[in-house]
Amino acid sequence: MAEEEIPILKSTASPNVKASQSSNDAGGGGGGGGGGSQQKKPPPPQPPQSPQDFILSVASNISSQPLQNFDSNVWAVLTAISNHARKRHQGINMFLVAEEHVIGRLVNNSSFRIEAAAISGNHCKIFRKRSGADEGDVSVFLKDSSTNGTFLNFEKCKKTDPEVRIQHGDIVSFAAPPHNDAAFAFVYREVARSTFLSEGSVAKRKAGGSRGCVGPARRRCNRCNAVAYCSASHQALHWNEHKKECERLSQQMTRVHELNHFPFTFTKQSTLLVCEKKETRCSFLSKRGIHKRGMWTVECDCRVFDARPRSMIDYGWDLESLLCPCREPVSAMSKCLNTWEDYYEWRGIPLHSPVAILLQWPLTIYHATQFAGLRSLDSEICDELYIHYLGPEKELSQLDVFGELIALFPGVQVHIEFVGPAVPENRNGEEINISNYARCNDTHCSCKSSNETMRQFQKDGRTSAVQLRLRRGLYHELYNDITKYSFPDLVIAPNAGLAAYPSWLPTIELLKEIDVPTVFSDYCEEACNLSSDCVNSVTGCRFKIPIQLNPFRQPMAVEGSPLLIPCYSNCFLFGL
Repeated sequence: MAEEEIPILKSTASPNVKASQSSNDAGGGGGGGGGGSQQKKPPPPQPPQSPQDFILSVASNISSQPLQNFDSNVWAVLTAISNHARKRHQGINMFLVAEEHVIGRLVNNSSFRIEAAAISGNHCKIFRKRSGADEGDVSVFLKDSSTNGTFLNFEKCKKTDPEVRIQHGDIVSFAAPPHNDAAFAFVYREVARSTFLSEGSVAKRKAGGSRGCVGPARRRCNRCNAVAYCSASHQALHWNEHKKECERLSQQMTRVHELNHFPFTFTKQSTLLVCEKKETRCSFLSKRGIHKRGMWTVECDCRVFDARPRSMIDYGWDLESLLCPCREPVSAMSKCLNTWEDYYEWRGIPLHSPVAILLQWPLTIYHATQFAGLRSLDSEICDELYIHYLGPEKELSQLDVFGELIALFPGVQVHIEFVGPAVPENRNGEEINISNYARCNDTHCSCKSSNETMRQFQKDGRTSAVQLRLRRGLYHELYNDITKYSFPDLVIAPNAGLAAYPSWLPTIELLKEIDVPTVFSDYCEEACNLSSDCVNSVTGCRFKIPIQLNPFRQPMAVEGSPLLIPCYSNCFLFGL
């Protein structure tokens, strides 16, 4: 990993944190504009920062920058931010590659040696260890063993203290507080740092549950009330990043009631109580007898993805027939469906049925065709509809629910290409024909009869069916091969997280070039704003289809959101 040139901000603070910097530039210079010779007044002098504020701003500035050219074995870096630390002849970075590193004046590994009298021989150690039941639950800890102490975010750790957890952006200082002239101060940066949560596209923050926190996140930002912190130091450390979004989040907080509004009898249990941690997704499903059952298995933290081909799986609704759409509609659709209430009324399903939790997928596709201007009652769609579906994950264990597209698009052959790296290798290229609805668990229901199974919904002599094909890989790499068989009428990417994954960038460039209606969804409005910035950086333009709340978002809140704004699967839609 090459040494990085880290910009150090100018300050009138302690000389220790000024680093090596040139004097301030003179304020003159030939400026643009009208070309007049009138001398401009110099800007008023800015009040000097305190040494503590300055070191916080330096740490925040460095920790917000991406790490470049790092070796695959490096899992974290300590980057010098104080003058003494930056003068180490070993360089400004300490690269963490082993499970444990000892830092001190007499350590064997010279890369972790600080040659100063105030530093103990073995001053402290930084190490990784598992912090939960899963193998991926690994946290990083610091344990002091020195005479003068090790400081974590201005708080002194002594050798008699227990180990403390550290996280990306924390300041680690040896021998003195980080803003002191005598300090050897570093900012801790994680290389394998995920920008977004696995269950959604919400940026990680130094908020509730983050590693290195000193307690529960109870200190809310008093401007937006959307982010909480464990301490004033973490809040101050995060401010340079948070101030860019604070006003936006404040506006989004005004929509919380609208986000949580659903017509179901179970709405409070699946939204407010889940957000308040008085209910879990597991407990919600257990009370309805569907926890760890069939297609519901992947809807909680107990999720187990089934990699078997669909021909080996007989998943259904695991509900009685009155609670699920296991048969064709009693009547044709008389109007466009605009809400969950419209859909439940049309299909004759009571509002205490939880099927909307899974039906979010086909109903979001249905809404996307209207959203992108492809379908209305006045403008009939053609006999075939080709959809390229990007980034499927848990949908791969819920494919039977896409049989509902037979009812939503009567008389249409719907072809969907599921494309993404989550497709199991053994299912790559698998073709699935769906000509019936997911079954209920009533033994004598007509959905079990051979006549019902073989019967396909017809309209004006045309037959409805759904054909799925699974493809493993990235869309921009597979596009030429896919379009040999089908050119899309619509591209849809549910819960996309455009700003989280660099692999989206070439795909966005491709989508702009082919100019096909494209609809993305995400878990919250802030993730959509981040995606907008990402698209703008690639294409130079904003979304053609503005960010809008999806009426067919999943009516069960995402657990563990780093924001205090409720997040839902397929919550907001936007598009190219």
